[in-house]
Parts: sequence; structure tokens; C-alpha cells
Amino acid sequence: MKERYKIKLMDKVKNKYKRMLDALTTFQEALENFDQLDQLCEPNTEQFEKMQRALRDSVIKRFEYCTDQIWKYMQLYVVNIHGVALECSGPKNVFRMCLQTKDLSPDEVEQAIEMVECRNHTSYIYKEEIADFVAKKAPVFYTFMTSVMKKMKP
Repeated sequence: MKERYKIKLMDKVKNKYKRMLDALTTFQEALENFDQLDQLCEPNTEQFEKMQRALRDSVIKRFEYCTDQIWKYMQLYVVNIHGVALECSGPKNVFRMCLQTKDLSPDEVEQAIEMVECRNHTSYIYKEEIADFVAKKAPVFYTFMTSVMKKMKP
């Protein structure tokens, strides 16, 4: 009975891992579309400005979704792979726990916390300057997330 329970937990981790990889694929596609904007329409036109905001917002939305998903995946991973009981959840606590389990380095924890703070700014304090900043920073966060997923593969 105990063995079946462990298998079921591993299946849950693997399924969450696959969903996270799928989410990262859509994040990557949004980043690529945003990078190719000047090929889609004439720069410095009204259409360009509208398309730029729409694609930027698409990048931000995918970033927010992936940020939410990755810390939840990491929590599931730490609990089920390492058998760690988290006293309280939340992204920052999960990242700190990943430091203790050596799944993340101190620099990676700092980057993960910055990522969550950017996500919170775009979700709760919508300002154009913040949106522009996060859209420019999004490729770095994407690279970070893909690196974490490679390290934390079930």
C-alpha cells in the first residue's frame, strides 16, 4: 500500500513537471513574438505601439502564470522528493526550503524572490513603467525558470 502511495505522489510530481514545461513553452513563444515585433509591423507607428503593448502584456501574463506555477511545482518537489514538511507555504518560504535542500543556490534564491516581487508588482500595481521593466527582465526570468526545471526534474 505504501509503495502505491509513493508511485501516485511521483506521478503527481511528473504531471506537474510536464504542465510547467508546457507553460514555459508558451512563455518562450510570447518572448519570441515580442522580439520579432519590428518584423510584424512598421516601427514608430500607431499600429506598432498598440502591437508592442499587446505583445508586452502577453509576455507579462505568461511570466505571471509561470511564476505562480514554478513555485508550486518546487513546493511539490521538495515535499515529495525530499520528504520535507513545510511549516508554511508561500513562494519565498519554498525558495528558502530549496536552499536548504540544495536545489537552489543563494544567488538563485535571490533571483527567485526578485521574480516573485516582479510578478506581484505586475499583478497588483499596474503601471506602464513596471510593465516595461518586467517585460525587459522576462527573458532573464525565463532562463532562470528553465534552469530550475532542468535541475529539479523528477
